[in-house]
Amino acid sequence: SSGKYPNCESDHFTGGASAALATVGTDLAAFAIEISIAATLFILSTMLVGAVLGLRMKSRDAPVLVIESGVRNVGVALILGGAILTEEFSLFASFLAGYFVIEIVIVLTFAEFTARRGLIDTA
Repeated sequence: SSGKYPNCESDHFTGGASAALATVGTDLAAFAIEISIAATLFILSTMLVGAVLGLRMKSRDAPVLVIESGVRNVGVALILGGAILTEEFSLFASFLAGYFVIEIVIVLTFAEFTARRGLIDTA
């Protein structure tokens, strides 16, 4: 093999991609609790900041700010995750996958809760 990526020959790419996905899955399983705790704390803290900032807003606007605060800071989470998890890409990819799943669960749960209470409009 030659070129910029000597270990990435075209006929072996599929096997390499499968191995990478297996490694990410293994790392995700091994660090699921740590990833869950870190992601949950980060998402809830950003949503809390949104709630504090929305205290003086109209009652129908504040929940939207809370939701947006929870999803807006994905870039910050990526920067922090990349800075902390520099050892292996598979660990960083596992963090991203876990963060995304937890973010979706928390934000959608909050949105459903506020919609049922009539605090936000659903279309």
